[in-house]
This record gives sequence, C-alpha cells and structure tokens, in this order.
Amino acid sequence: MVRQIIHKMSPQLQFFGIPDIIQPIRRLEHEYATMPIEDLNELAENVLIKLHLAVKDVHSILTENF
Repeated sequence: MVRQIIHKMSPQLQFFGIPDIIQPIRRLEHEYATMPIEDLNELAENVLIKLHLAVKDVHSILTENF
C-alpha cells in the first residue's frame, strides 16, 4: 500500500517541482520494506514537512493574488 500511494504521488510532486522531494520519495518507494522503521519514520516525516511547506506557499500565493 505504501508503494502504491507513493507511486501515485510521485508524478504530481515532480510536476509541481517541490524542491528536494524526488530523492526521498524514490527511497520510500523502493526501500520501504527493508528500511529500519526509525529511518522510514524520519524520511516520511521529512517528506511531510516539505509537503506542508509547499501547501503553505500555495496558500500564500492564492491569498496574495485572489
């Protein structure tokens, strides 16, 4: 399930050009089953932080322009 979700998200994230997100997403997609849980949690948390910042940027742009 993790791999399927990440696989679906990856093209959209690449399209929007979120900085430094592609490498962690690929690691999650390919190494999630063998990665120690601590590393998996840390990597997922870092991805979530970057996504949260991207959402804040979009919200800010929308607020300023509309």
